[in-house]
Amino acid sequence: MSDSPGGSAISPLGLPQLIPFTAFHDAHAAYERLVEIYERNTAFIREAFDYYAAGKLPPGQRVRAYYPAIRIKVSTYQG
Repeated sequence: MSDSPGGSAISPLGLPQLIPFTAFHDAHAAYERLVEIYERNTAFIREAFDYYAAGKLPPGQRVRAYYPAIRIKVSTYQG
């Protein structure tokens, strides 16, 4: 891709493998899954930083990982 006059080229982006949302009925199991995803994604970022520090990350390579997300569905309402 080429540079635009007012911006920069889009760099390649390194991402960990996508994890689909999973439904849980047990709060502890949901929490454990969140911790697992968080640890995996922070390890991904740490590894990429190690590659960068060692000069092994390709020039222009960007790396990103996301915090885990929670969706809560409530089927009752108290007013």
